[in-house]
Amino acid sequence: MGTTWTPASTAPMETGNLFNNQNLVYSVLGDPTAHRIDARWGLRYTKVHADGQVDAAWQRDGVFFLSRGDRYLKYSHGLEWADNENERSTGNQGKEDGVA
Repeated sequence: MGTTWTPASTAPMETGNLFNNQNLVYSVLGDPTAHRIDARWGLRYTKVHADGQVDAAWQRDGVFFLSRGDRYLKYSHGLEWADNENERSTGNQGKEDGVA
């Protein structure tokens, strides 16, 4: 059975990406090379991701925290994905989370 590719939009296909959700890969239109979806989409810029390092990591009340400099990430639902609020500052946001 052939591979099913889905366009990223319903716009006329002159440029863009095609997605294979079954294999979790995408291809740029005109280039048959398959790339892992999670290598491009779903990543946010954070100090931890950019440096690949953390200054501190801890768990409190079932929530995991990773910090780098004056920024930190919260993981409230396991370690696979950071919370949707993205990278937070140890300033006012840190006070809300008890991180100072």
